[in-house]
Amino acid sequence: YVYLSYLQNKAAEDYAKDNIGEKDIKKYYNDEIKPDIKVSHILISVNYASDASDDDKTKAKNEAKAKAQEALDKLKAADKSKIADTFSELAKEYSNDDSSKNDGGSLGFINTDTLGSNYTKVVDAAYKLKDNEYTTEVVESELGYHIILRTETKEKASLNDVRDTVLDTLANTYISSHSEASIKAMQKLRKKYDLNITDSDLKTSYTNYIQNSLLQAQESDSKAQNKKA
Repeated sequence: YVYLSYLQNKAAEDYAKDNIGEKDIKKYYNDEIKPDIKVSHILISVNYASDASDDDKTKAKNEAKAKAQEALDKLKAADKSKIADTFSELAKEYSNDDSSKNDGGSLGFINTDTLGSNYTKVVDAAYKLKDNEYTTEVVESELGYHIILRTETKEKASLNDVRDTVLDTLANTYISSHSEASIKAMQKLRKKYDLNITDSDLKTSYTNYIQNSLLQAQESDSKAQNKKA
């Protein structure tokens, strides 16, 4: 069962890839593929008890944000030629990220999918910066409040180097938005290998099953598109 499921999924992926053009690949590469960047951050976390009241939670958030703003103000007042050194010192003094604070807040080289969903806003903010620039406003995330410094940018990977990754991503997107992809993939394979059903009752049942499945898939996609719109 596992083996057959794998083959069916593989067939759907292959079908999806056949429906993705070079234009789509290049557009995704230009719009979505980013170079690796070296980033540091100062994190001020928001701490309160699990049974804290809404007022206590708000107070904790305000205190954390004020502390982050204090660190940011010190960074803004620093000599521009010593921003990196000042940022490192402030990270050691203020940051609640124990995994990076003693290394000056360094998160190393990252890309859009390196740090996980809790860091989405941090990564988005970092990619808006240039090298040796920092966020001039405190950035809020699920983890707390951040000050972010971008220090270095690597050369973007070539399209040839990431083509397979891009194609896999586009194929998964295609399948998720085209419910009929797996059904049409099976039809395509059966046609390719000249599979014929000789039993008339089974052939009728199979034809009805395919038609109903395609109709349900199309209705599902239509509802999803309307909901998205």
